[in-house]
Amino acid sequence: MKTIREYSLAFVLASFLLVSGCDSETKTIVCNCEGTLTMFENYRGIVAFSRTDQFIIVSDQLGFVVPCEGFDSAMMIDGEKIIFSGTYISNCTEYNTSYGINTFNVQLSSIERSDTIYSKPPLKIEIIKSEDYGYPVGFGYRLEYKNTFKILQPFLPGVGGFVPFSTSADAFKIAVKTGYRLSKINDLPSTPFTDLYYLRIIN
Repeated sequence: MKTIREYSLAFVLASFLLVSGCDSETKTIVCNCEGTLTMFENYRGIVAFSRTDQFIIVSDQLGFVVPCEGFDSAMMIDGEKIIFSGTYISNCTEYNTSYGINTFNVQLSSIERSDTIYSKPPLKIEIIKSEDYGYPVGFGYRLEYKNTFKILQPFLPGVGGFVPFSTSADAFKIAVKTGYRLSKINDLPSTPFTDLYYLRIIN
């Protein structure tokens, strides 16, 4: 006949195995990061060819996005405006010491073109011609956040010399990143030199 102690020991062992089994089943790994899985749908962004010779996504919801899976090669076009969905682990970020920027790793489940993103609140972006504001020929942007905060940026920020963006796509990328700084990290709408360099906007 088993003693109470033997039954207790058996119960503890069975409980440990059960809990261990549950832990192993609930662990989620995305982009080599382990943690709680977050799913997202219809995030907005623009594709950019970065200084690391890879295509990334600039998003006002996630910042600099590096897809580990699901990035359709047909969408790897610098300046392509997109809507994308997928999954990520909340702490799946990497700091690139060479360029002084943080990137966010995601696994894409869908991605599609969209020319109408950022055309209505909470974040509206309009590309402008710098010469219309008395500056050399080039591009800039007008940004409106939550119908209250407005930015008119007809030239490269933080560089000096009132040099316009050379392409409308470059202006759009920085506008989106500025929107990210405003909405997600409650930061001042300044643009670090590192962002401009990482996105190949300046050399």
